[in-house]
Amino acid sequence: MSWAKATLLQQAGFARKTVTAMTGNATFPTPAVALTAMTNAAARLENAWANRENGVVARDELENASTDLDDKLHTQAEYVDKIANGNDDIIHSAGFISTKPANERQSRSAAPEASAAPVVVPQAGGSIKVTVDAVAGVRLYCFILVLDGAFNVSIVNGQLEVPTGTNALIINSTKRSVVFKNLPAMKPVKVAVAIVNSASVSGLSTVVSSSTIV
Repeated sequence: MSWAKATLLQQAGFARKTVTAMTGNATFPTPAVALTAMTNAAARLENAWANRENGVVARDELENASTDLDDKLHTQAEYVDKIANGNDDIIHSAGFISTKPANERQSRSAAPEASAAPVVVPQAGGSIKVTVDAVAGVRLYCFILVLDGAFNVSIVNGQLEVPTGTNALIINSTKRSVVFKNLPAMKPVKVAVAIVNSASVSGLSTVVSSSTIV
């Protein structure tokens, strides 16, 4: 899913549509995101949109509400995809939209392509937030941050190789956004992401350079 061409109100409306479709739907007995939580997240975004002109705090709340709902939608989409196992009718019954017709789906035995370059955002207190575009069929996003040095981490035969002396931090997550915390202030960092699916691991994304702040 991508909201690049949709308004935030459309995002909230889509979330409410999935709640309606999944309510009482026996195919999805235990949603990854509770339907009440999805409804509350949609309402939060709608309220934040209505209050968006009320200063910096309101604009921050709008961004946070959108990110929260986006994360919940992707989590729910992964849950639906696992149950549907490629069946478009099951996906649609949950209010979601299949990204490809069944006869065009990527082979489950195919290794994933490398992701787009991640978005790296320094945060106060020595934190770095890293976000990557959602990838179909993903099992894990492998976020790799090298602190104060050259990015010389590599992937060989599906395994990460970190040379001795490289200060590399690695977070494996089913989420497409993570935060590296407790980093020293004013230090350069380099970040890349690898994608893991049921078959293998992708190559590394483009390496993005940034630095921590105070």
